Amino acid sequence: MKSLLLITDIFPPQIGGPASFMVRLAATLAARGSKVTVVCATPAEGHDDRQFPFRVYRHSRRQFGFRTRTALRIARELLTHDACLVNGLEYLTAIAARVVRRPYTIKIVGDIVWEMARHYALTATDIDAFQSLLPPSGKLRTLARRRRWYLNGAATVIVPSNYLRGLARGWGIPTEKIRIIQNGIPTEDYRQWQPQRRGASTPLRVAFCGRLTNWKGVDTLLEAAAAIKNINLDIIGDGPERAALEKIVTARGVNERVTFTGRLDEKAARDRLAKSHVLVLDSAYEGHSHVLLEAGALGLAPIASRCGGNPEIVRDGENGILVAPHDVPALRDALERLEEDEPLRFRLASAAKNGSSRYALADTIAAILDLISG
Repeated sequence: MKSLLLITDIFPPQIGGPASFMVRLAATLAARGSKVTVVCATPAEGHDDRQFPFRVYRHSRRQFGFRTRTALRIARELLTHDACLVNGLEYLTAIAARVVRRPYTIKIVGDIVWEMARHYALTATDIDAFQSLLPPSGKLRTLARRRRWYLNGAATVIVPSNYLRGLARGWGIPTEKIRIIQNGIPTEDYRQWQPQRRGASTPLRVAFCGRLTNWKGVDTLLEAAAAIKNINLDIIGDGPERAALEKIVTARGVNERVTFTGRLDEKAARDRLAKSHVLVLDSAYEGHSHVLLEAGALGLAPIASRCGGNPEIVRDGENGILVAPHDVPALRDALERLEEDEPLRFRLASAAKNGSSRYALADTIAAILDLISG
């Protein structure tokens, strides 16, 4: 492939699975001699883009005329690139692509309509029940219509899990347009880490890593962990729920056992996570969680909610534990099992580590490039 246009909402210095994936994909292609251009909606915030071997165009949502300028930039770049992969700014890309009559491929990782409804407290339902409901506001109904339009306009829709394929079909996307390509991590970067053996007097170190939103279940984790004395907890990340979560910690009197790290860059977050024994991801929804893949590669035993794409990564009793989402007693029981049964925790962590080789980022990138080059 001679040239590839990548369009994304988030990009470094922001962190997260989509941002990390896009920068690695761009760097891989640039190293092969391809022309790569990134259009994103992430301000530089002091980040020096000259370190990248590809061009980055940044458009801030806070600037006047953001939509018009971004759509025009995308249209110009579509005309000068062989292929286009979209992982954000989908609606603007679809408009630009229709004007200049160029194809695009979209990678989706979640249900933006449900996420918006939960963020603005417009629904308390889980993501599966939400699919059969009329979106609870005119703005969300418009968002749902736009999503169906830009997904149906794509040449191909990439999803990382069988679960997400089912959701996309429910939104009216033809099955033949959907392609499953699982998420990946740079497994070669994780070879140095192995499961840690925990001494009898050592507290169980438990971590959450992600954005602090109301569907991530961090409040449930805090309530469950507070009842178990021999547990220390790291909350890695930041987000709109942090203040409410800190109040729970204070109310339960566990300030000395819970640490909020705040936002960390990718390397710092990985190094912090590697110091733990267990990862807990009690989300109400995950498409195909990068942090579950990373935790397994670091040698942590995962406890995850039995929903979304989590059961496609975590097999209960084999390489982790699955629990009902946002169920304090169930999560507390799972934590107590791993705190009391070190051989079980180590066995699950070892299985997660051994299975992480299935998620090589190189394979993910190769599959995507084969698809969009065809």
